[in-house]
Order: sequence, then structure tokens, then C-alpha cells
Amino acid sequence: MSFILRWLDLRRQRRPVGLRPHGEVTVSAGCEDTATRVRRAVADVLGAHVTSDDGHTIEVAFGLVRSERLRCTLNSIDERQTQVRVEAVYAPGSPVPERSLPVDALLTALGNNEPAI
Repeated sequence: MSFILRWLDLRRQRRPVGLRPHGEVTVSAGCEDTATRVRRAVADVLGAHVTSDDGHTIEVAFGLVRSERLRCTLNSIDERQTQVRVEAVYAPGSPVPERSLPVDALLTALGNNEPAI
């Protein structure tokens, strides 16, 4: 039995497994208007730039190598509501914190439900 435990390496302490920092907010606007609002909030609130955008998934970078990135996924609930999921993405091997200030800031900016200017 000890051979199996050594082979599987079960005695060693494992890193905790958890989800990346994320959150969701429902925006009172159609998917297209919400995507515009997300792009504007990314630039105005976070000072980041969009690296990938297909209209339903918007990926954001802060410009530093191996830094935190954000992925915003838009799901249309109906013509007047869109659910936005914001998730932090880290480089492989990087420590993953429990909370992300950029995720919280973007969710707060999107959650006020003011019309896009």
C-alpha cells in the first residue's frame, strides 16, 4: 500500500483548487448596447485595452507580460436584458487570488444600469 501512496504522491500537501475570481451582472440593455458599454467601461474604468472581441466574448489586457486578464462573456436574456460574466484569467503557474479588484470595478461600473452615452 505504501508503494501506491508514494507512486500517487498522496501524502504531499496539494495546492487548494478553486475558481478564478468572477462575477455576474444583468444589464438592462440589448446585447449589442451592452457590448458597447463593456468596451467603454474597460477603457474608462480599468484603463485596459480589448485584445479579442467577437461581440459575445470580450477579452481584456492591461499591457503587462504575465499580468491579469479579463474575459467578459455576454449572454442575451431577451431583447432588453443581457447577462455579463466577468472572469479574471491568469498566466499558467501564477498564484490565483480569491478576489480581483478589476473584476469588482468592472462589475460595479456595469451594474449601475445607466444608459450608454
